[in-house]
Amino acid sequence: MLITHGKTYLQIAFLLFAVVCESAYKAPEFHGEFHLKFFGKLSDKYSQTIFSSEGKSQMGTLAKCSKFCVNDQRCIGIELCHIREDWFQCRVCCEWKKIGSNYYDDQPHCKYLEMEDKAEENVAASAVLSSIYDSRRKTAFAVDGVTECERFTCPHSLAEFSPWLRVDLTNKTSVSKVLVYNRRDCCGERFHDVSVNVNEPESVRNFSCGFFPGPAVNGDRILFLCENGAVGESVTIMMNYRNGKKSYLHVCEVEVFGKR
Repeated sequence: MLITHGKTYLQIAFLLFAVVCESAYKAPEFHGEFHLKFFGKLSDKYSQTIFSSEGKSQMGTLAKCSKFCVNDQRCIGIELCHIREDWFQCRVCCEWKKIGSNYYDDQPHCKYLEMEDKAEENVAASAVLSSIYDSRRKTAFAVDGVTECERFTCPHSLAEFSPWLRVDLTNKTSVSKVLVYNRRDCCGERFHDVSVNVNEPESVRNFSCGFFPGPAVNGDRILFLCENGAVGESVTIMMNYRNGKKSYLHVCEVEVFGKR
């Protein structure tokens, strides 16, 4: 049986089970403290899980998700469902997740445990857009700290096949997550087929922070979780070419969190 920091994954699952019973658990194996967030099931419309497992034992099933969570920084939560009399399912959250109060489905036999959010610095410093719609929609609006935007207070590209926004960071940073605020007045559905990557100039590869198929809606806040080792000096948000159509890229604000 695999061991981590002196504990088996089954032992870790047992400690997480205390969270299911409405307490909290913090261990050095995890990068945060788990709390019971809600009774219900993560909605597939509002999040993209990154791992799942099923089994006859609640503890054994939870242990499998615990094992995955220990080794992947994208893990911010675990869902546990009793799907029938002798069968359980767990899922690990997330590649991306909409932030809000009602983004889950009412399922009485499911519980969602989420890590307490780490206090990390927003390291977004400046921004570059692939094109500018007009001089009123300044690229600098993407990192000005204003998170509720309307028509002339958000950066806005021309219609392109793959418009992009690059956010330069204050320093080379180990990035854990990227939070994108959509504009709230209209046209939120234009934010779709978006990939987010951390860029390291000295590396031959970029690091993924997820792909959001969309479409979004007005006022969405979308959290992208970055893969392990996502170290770089900038973050790129790109709308991917689809159906031979050009698209506009406009967001209200982008925040990038991590450790320098």
